Order: sequence, then structure tokens, then C-alpha cells
Amino acid sequence: MSSTDPLWRALPSGELGRWRWHVATQVMEWDDACGRLHGARRGETPSETWLRVVHPADVARLERIGLWTVAEVQVFRVTDGTGAHRHLLSRVTHVEGLPGDGTVAGGWVAGMTVDVTGAQEAHARAVVALESMTDAFVALDADLRFTFANATAARNLGRSADGLVGEHLLDAFPELTGTPVEAAYRRGLATQAVETVDWERAPHLWVTAEVHPNADGLHVYFRDSTAAHQAAAVQQQLLTELERQTTHDRLTGLASSTLVGRRAVEHLDSSERATVTMVALDLDRFGLINDTLGHAFGDALLLEVSARLVALAPPGAVVSRHDGDEFALTLFDAAPAEAEALAHRVLAAVRQPVRVRRQELAVSASAGLATADRRGGVDSLVRDVGIALHEAKRAGRDRVVWCDAELQAGVTHRAQLEHDLRRALRDGDQLALHYQPSFSLATGAPTGVEALLRWSHPTRGPVSPTEAIPVAEESGLILPLGEWVIASAAQQARAWKDVPDLTVWANVAPRQLASGDVPGALERILAETGLPARRLGIEVTESVLADGSPAGAALHEVRALGVKVAIDDFGTGYSSLSRLLEFPVDVVKIDRSFVTACETPAGRAVLDGIVNLAHGIGATVIAEGVETWEQLAVLRSTACDAVTGFLLGMPVPAVSQALERVRLSQPSVARVPRTRRAGVPAAR
Repeated sequence: MSSTDPLWRALPSGELGRWRWHVATQVMEWDDACGRLHGARRGETPSETWLRVVHPADVARLERIGLWTVAEVQVFRVTDGTGAHRHLLSRVTHVEGLPGDGTVAGGWVAGMTVDVTGAQEAHARAVVALESMTDAFVALDADLRFTFANATAARNLGRSADGLVGEHLLDAFPELTGTPVEAAYRRGLATQAVETVDWERAPHLWVTAEVHPNADGLHVYFRDSTAAHQAAAVQQQLLTELERQTTHDRLTGLASSTLVGRRAVEHLDSSERATVTMVALDLDRFGLINDTLGHAFGDALLLEVSARLVALAPPGAVVSRHDGDEFALTLFDAAPAEAEALAHRVLAAVRQPVRVRRQELAVSASAGLATADRRGGVDSLVRDVGIALHEAKRAGRDRVVWCDAELQAGVTHRAQLEHDLRRALRDGDQLALHYQPSFSLATGAPTGVEALLRWSHPTRGPVSPTEAIPVAEESGLILPLGEWVIASAAQQARAWKDVPDLTVWANVAPRQLASGDVPGALERILAETGLPARRLGIEVTESVLADGSPAGAALHEVRALGVKVAIDDFGTGYSSLSRLLEFPVDVVKIDRSFVTACETPAGRAVLDGIVNLAHGIGATVIAEGVETWEQLAVLRSTACDAVTGFLLGMPVPAVSQALERVRLSQPSVARVPRTRRAGVPAAR
């Protein structure tokens, strides 16, 4: 090592001594200058002087000299003959005789020593600190020539510290010419302001440089920022992926409702005349497909539908998947006729058979349309298209429905009706049951009564069941409402305990039966009222006979309690004779449409067929909707068991003696004349 080493050039001039230490024999050798620095006595060998004069507190650091590495620096104290302390700085310059294993064992460690006592000591310690830094440090003069480089900088730059000193920055590293690094250095010199710059030394290898101007030039600190850049890149990837997941559907890759909302807001804000039209699409009975064929099949179906929508979408439209099997095509400034035509093309495309996993499936969809302008905004668009889609489903599926003022009014009316029904259920003073009797054709005696819901609204007046029940079913209120009906009917049946062989019938909606709560509710109500189970019956519509209906198991549980089961309005629904054999049916109630036609030969034949079928499975037959004496005469001539209708009794409240009065006020049904003139109904 020469006196041109940047470390020594950074120190004031002073006497330099050279030394070397043999690792194996621990023999110290030095030149005269080094001996003088250590205060060696005449005739004393370096090995004897080496540690004798070192301050006791510093001995431990020097004893590990055999482990020193190149460029390692130590500052230690020595005591001269007068007892005064001086500070020496030693630096390892190289090692000699390295063995093949890469260690210094058995070789020499060589270095140089300088006296840094007094004013030089602080400078020396600063240099020691720079040499000991894990960050790289270089000093440049005002001409951008290197004046110093610590060991870390030399190692990172792939150059020796000696070689860098005096060399111009751009000569040593021409690749920096014209880069932000050179610009930062020159700005620092010009403005005397600290600059920070990131430098990609090599692909994916980053260095951050802090440039500190001073009177002599620049001090530059480098640190490896590759890990920070990699972490930032990973974070950006995560943010990008999160944004993609927010704005795009994971399964289909289509836009999400979030992205559609953004695009719609941007478009409506762009112009006073801007409009956004949305075609909302929902696959019909997709849940059944998922449940029966599996979610993998369902996903494949969604992918096929999304591909068809993309193929049909006009330029500029956004195809999106919102939730489950719901899709949308969003159009900007489209004419209503154009949007409706597109909706019909979409439904036609969906109807085309889908082949998935070697299975061919025919599906359909329902579509709702709505348009929003700047005044209504995106919120009204989403609301209105949802209303239209719901109406398309409710109206029978596989159809296109626009959201207009009339439809909005209807939805508002149903929403208010739902609110009022909730309040009526809570308060309990608006709902009541009226009872319509049925009579035995053999004896004329009442065989049962059907409990019919009546709702007396405080401001609307009577609300028809045909209006209230659909609202209850759509909102889920049919479950508490249905239980209230059963409980009220059971209490009334208990009050009529003295009327022999009387059954009180309560209507149960398919959704109520499918919920699975009906058997438990019946068991609880029977226990609370003490009513014999045979005095209570439930009426269900023919739809419960459909294949796959969850109502079958519930009906068996109901029948196991001893509660009777009747099929209401028979002949207008599923009408599967084979399914009738699988259900516990006590009563079949013939729909009034067959009673109305009973005076024709064809009508009579159908009537006889239903009666014979019901008797064949052991069920009793009640004919509904009897309104003329002629109908009653025809029914008497059949094997029908009982009849009900306005001719024989209107639905009435369960007041005292009401049932007895109805029974006694009617002529004996068994003695009704067969030739009574038509058009003479009984008083209502």
C-alpha cells in the first residue's frame, strides 16, 4: 500500500510505518518508522514491543490481528517513555501466503500505521467510521473526480479504492453519462442542495444515492435499495391485482358492477344530454342447475353465456357480471328501440342449447331494461333495472320488461303493502279469519270449514287475499302469516268442539311448506290448544306434487301427526296421477272451473274421472265454487262427497252460533230438487 491510498490522502501528512504479522508463529515484523511509532527500545524485537506499549483497554482488539481483513482499520493507544498516550491508526493492506482454503492461516497479515495523535485523531476516527460503514461512500471534488472511496464502495463498484482516486466519474463509469445520477451530482454542485436519486445499476439491481454538497465537492452515500424496489414492485402488483379483482369478475373476466358504475358516472357527468341504458340479464332457474349438475357445470355455463354476450355487445358497450348468474350490458346514449332489440337478441342467444361437458342443456333468461340521465344518476339506474328484472321473473321469465312509471308505481305500492302487512302482523288487530263451510251431499250437515284470511286496512279498507298473499310470499312474510292463520284456525276449531266430525282447514303456501317449519308449528299449536289432530287440516296447492318439490317430506310429517291433508284446486296444476300415489292425501278439492263445466257431457266426464281417481286413492272429494242449483243437482248425481260455494254459504266471521245458523238455515242439501230453474242463486 502506498501513500497515495485514499485513506492516507484524506489524513494530514505524518510518518507511515509498515508492518506484518505471521498468523501461525505470531511473529511481528516492522520497519524502523513503525518501530519509532511504537517506541521500541534498543535491541528489543517487534514481537516483544508489539503489545507491551499498547493501552490495556485496547489490547484485546489488537490480539485478534490474525482475523483482520483487507481494509480493516483500528485506532489504538500506546504509552511512551514519559507515560503520555499517543494514538496510532493501523490498516490492513493485504495478506500474503494464503492457503487454498481461503483463510489467512499460516500466512502474513500486512499493513501500515500512522500517528494520529492530537488534531488528527478526530479526522482519523471519521475516516474509520466511513470505512466501517455498510453503506458505500465516495467523495468527489468540484470537477467530479474521486478523492475518496470507502471499502464498501470499492467492493460494490468493482474497483480498487487506489484506482478510483483522481479518476473522473464519467471516465470511470461512462454509463452514467446523461443519466439522473450525473444530473443529481451536477445539480448538487450548482445549488448546494442535497439531492436523492435512484439508480438501476443493472436489471433489477437498484442503488439509492444521497448527494451532500460541501466546500470541496460532493460526499455521496449509496445504499442498496433493490429489496425496497422489489417490495414496492410486489406491493404494486398486489394493488393492481386488487384493483383488477374489484373492477373485473374473477370467473369470466368481465367488468364488475363497480367498474360499470364508474363508467356510468363518468358518462353522465360528461354532458347534460348523456344517457345510460342497462340491460340486466338473469338466468332462469340457475340455482336448480347448480344444485343438480354441480357448481363446475354451472361455472362452465356462465362462461358460455358471457362469451355469447360479448359477441352480441355493440361497440362501446360494457358487458359485466354482477352477482351469481346476473349479467348486464350497459349502453351509452342508446335509443330505447336499440336497447330493447339487443335485449331480445340476447334472450334468443341464451335459448340456444348449451353443450357443457358432453351434456346439452337448454336454458332461458329474463331481462330488465332501464335508462338514466344526469338527473336520475346511477343509483336510479341500478334500482330501476332491478325492478324491471324482478318483474320479468315474476311475470313468467324468458321475457323483456322495461321499467316505466307504471311499473315503479306498482313496486312502490307493493313495498308499502309489505310494510303495512308487517305492522298488521305485529299489532294483530287488522287480520281476521272468515270461515266458509262445506256440506255433506249425503246428510246436508257441515263437514268442515275453510279458514280464509281477511285483512281490514285502516286506510285502504279490505285488502284482497289475491293482492296480500303474493306480497307475503315475495317478502317472506308468508311464514309468520301462515303460522298465525294455523294458530287462529286451531283456536276456533277448539271453540267448535261440540260440532261433531267438523274439520277446520287452513291454507298453507308452497313456500311455507317447503321451509320445513309447518310440522313443528302444527305440533306446537296442537299442544297449546289441546285440539285433537283429526279436527285440523291443511290445504296445499297442486304444485306440491311436482317432481323435486321439497314439500313431500313435510306432508308425510304432517300426516304422521294426525292432521289431515287436502289438495286444493285439483286439476289446474301439475295433475300427475302417479305423484298422487306418493302423497298422503285425505281430501281432493275439485277446482270450480270443473264445477262450472259439469253440465256439459265433457265436463261431466272429467268430473266423474276426478271423483273416481280420488276415491281410488282413498280420498274424500269436495267440489268447490257451487253457485247454482243446477250445478248442485249434477254433483248429487255423482259420487262426490261434499260441496262448498256461495250457493250454500258465504265466508263469515266465527261469531257465536254462526256455524250452527248456517247449517240450520240451508235446506237439506240431500233434498235439493234436480230440476230447479237455472239462474236462481241463493241469497248471498
